[in-house]
Amino acid sequence: MGNHSFSHAHDDYYAFYNNPDTVLQDFLKNEKTLHLANKLARLPGRNMWRLNNRRVNDVKSGSKAADTLFTNGFKVFGWDLEWCHDPQSGVPIQTVEDMIYLIEKSFSEKRTVTENNLVILCHDEMFRKSWEESELKQLIDKLRTKGFKFGHLSEYP
Repeated sequence: MGNHSFSHAHDDYYAFYNNPDTVLQDFLKNEKTLHLANKLARLPGRNMWRLNNRRVNDVKSGSKAADTLFTNGFKVFGWDLEWCHDPQSGVPIQTVEDMIYLIEKSFSEKRTVTENNLVILCHDEMFRKSWEESELKQLIDKLRTKGFKFGHLSEYP
């Protein structure tokens, strides 16, 4: 499990990211509340990376907050590919086959933050079915048959 903040920015990203120290305190509160042993983080509403020498921003708002988290020991992860969903129903928009195509295309076009590694953003409301019938399980099973391997973010190069 990683840290995604305590408040999820109260869904007011502009105000939240205007004060990087408040962002840090929000992440520290979540770390304490959930007893998180790692310092893996993903910013709410932002696709930003702070890993060793890698620094990626999707927008300017949140950049200083990402820097503050990194300075305070957090590894900040974004994503290479998002599995989109209908916000009302939570149903995935792309099919499993669509995702396999997009994943393979991301690798072939070298469109990942780290070569030969890909982080997919999936939202929990997409997978309310039982595990055995979920699209996520289908995707994982099909990718494994193609030779893809899965790992925890703590193992990310």
